[in-house]
Order: sequence, then C-alpha cells, then structure tokens
Amino acid sequence: MKYDEKFEQVYKKILDENIKRLEYSRNEARKELHFPTISTESMMKKIFVMLMFFLILIITCFLCYCFNYWCIEIILIEFFVGIGAVNFLSEIKTNVLPYKNYKRRFKNRVIRELIDSFGEKINYSYRTGIYEKKFQDSEFERYGKFSSEDLISGTLKNNCEIQMSEIIEKSFYNSYVNFYSLFCIIKTPKLFDTKLYIRKNKEESKSIIKKIFERKTEYSELKVNIDSQEFEEYFDVYATDKIIAMQLLTLDILELIMEFRKEMNFEVTIKNDCIYIRSITESLFEEPDLDTFSLDKDLLYRYYKIIDFSIRLSNLLVKTINETEYDNK
Repeated sequence: MKYDEKFEQVYKKILDENIKRLEYSRNEARKELHFPTISTESMMKKIFVMLMFFLILIITCFLCYCFNYWCIEIILIEFFVGIGAVNFLSEIKTNVLPYKNYKRRFKNRVIRELIDSFGEKINYSYRTGIYEKKFQDSEFERYGKFSSEDLISGTLKNNCEIQMSEIIEKSFYNSYVNFYSLFCIIKTPKLFDTKLYIRKNKEESKSIIKKIFERKTEYSELKVNIDSQEFEEYFDVYATDKIIAMQLLTLDILELIMEFRKEMNFEVTIKNDCIYIRSITESLFEEPDLDTFSLDKDLLYRYYKIIDFSIRLSNLLVKTINETEYDNK
C-alpha cells in the first residue's frame, strides 16, 4: 500500500513514542488471553462469600439447636443462596485488566495523536459515541442493533461542526456483529436546499433509495445524470433538486470522491445543513487483535484517510455553497 508523505511523518512519530510501551501491554494482554489466571481480587471475593455463607449456616444451625426448632426450609434456602452467590462470582474467571489497559492506552495515545495531526480543534473520547437518532437522520440502510463509541467532535477551521464515531450493528438475536462502519456528521454554516444521496452503483442501493421516496415521488425523477461516465460506473446520485445537486457536485468534488473510492467503500447523504458520510469498515479499534503488531500501519492509514476525506469534502462543499448563488437560507 502506498502512503502519503504526511501520514508517513505522523506514523513515524507515533511509532517512536509508543512502540515499546504498547508492545509490552499487548504481550501482557496476550499472555492473559492464552494463559488466564484468576485475579487476586476475584479470589478474595469468592473466599469471603464462602466464609460468610458457612458462618451464617453455622449460626442458623446453632440457633435451631438452642431453641429446639429445626426448619429444614430455612437451611435449604440459605444453602442454595450461598451456592448461587459462589457460582456467580466464579464467572469472573480471568483478570481482564491487562487487556483493558492495552486497549485504553492504544486509544488514548495512538488514536488521539493521529487525530491531533490534522491541526483541527477536535476532541476524542473512546468511551462515548454518536446518538442513534443522528444516525437515523442520515437515511443509510440499517443492519442491526445500534451501538457507538470512539467519538471525535469539535469545530473545523472552515467553521463546520464535526462528529465522527465507530458504529457497530449487532444482530437483534445474539451478539454477532453484522456491520462495522465509521460514521461522520459535518454540520455546515448554510443549508443545502436539496436532499442528495450518493450510493454505490448496485441494484440493492437503488431499491433502498426507492423505498425512501416511493410514497413521495416517482423513483426515476430522483436520478441525477452526472457528466462523468467513470463516476456513474461506480456511483448513483439521487436528489430532490437536480439543479442544486449539479451545482454542488463540482469537478473537484467528483475527483475527490473517485480518489477516496480507491481506498474505501463509502456512501454520502447531504440534507438540511449536514453532510453524512458512512465508510464501510471491518472492526477498527473495538476488538484489538492481540496476535498482530500493535501499531498496524495499514489499519491506522485507513482511519487517517477517512478523517482526511471527511475534512477535505467539507472544505470543498463549504466553498461551493459560499460561491454558488442559489437560495440557501
């Protein structure tokens, strides 16, 4: 894979500053994964519960003996409650602290440094994510139960507000992950007087868009023909206002989209004052692979390019809506 010069510089800095500590954390977490041990805290909890259980059982038997009143029901209830408590604590089998430390250190140092390299006023929080309502507003196809983390948020130099987060969509019936994506919302200073959808050129995508508008207008009326045979080979464009759509999709924007297409599968929605971008990924940082090098260059480059594309696209669109004279309120 060919990397751009700026990323090479950023990656070298990340590598020099983090490789020793991260590789040590990864190896510690890997040992714990393959050779699990019972943590001291977990062991002490189980011993304490067992001692308390036997103490209460002995006191109960002693009181029954003193008052010559034996209630087998009470003894049995205490016995089974005690067994249940011990079994519950026994589920805490391994010490997960090394894995959590590795994941937290990776995100707090590596991802944060990667984000800071863009020189924008954006913050990063790996514990929080984008609200599901905002994801629904994008009108992207859904693949399962929604969850989100690794939130980037702030204001770009072009005065656009940005939010970006990893989206995980799991099956409604089990914990199986159906779909991973990196979802970005960019709120612009001005409204777009159209709803514009850029989707992969597939029959499935067409049916999705058709479902969105089938009660509003004829499907064929939404299709926008772009003056680029190469672009239309990979993407379909739909809009509620074709003239504004053509004004927004300048040659620079089409070239940027085609450039990013070589790096990533993605789709775009533009509506109201927001640009929504969904980049289709595998798991980025949700479940770090402990058997591979911690500073995987290809993985970090994919994340870097998604952020880079989102910022560049917002710059071009903001420039276009500022220069184009249509009645945007």
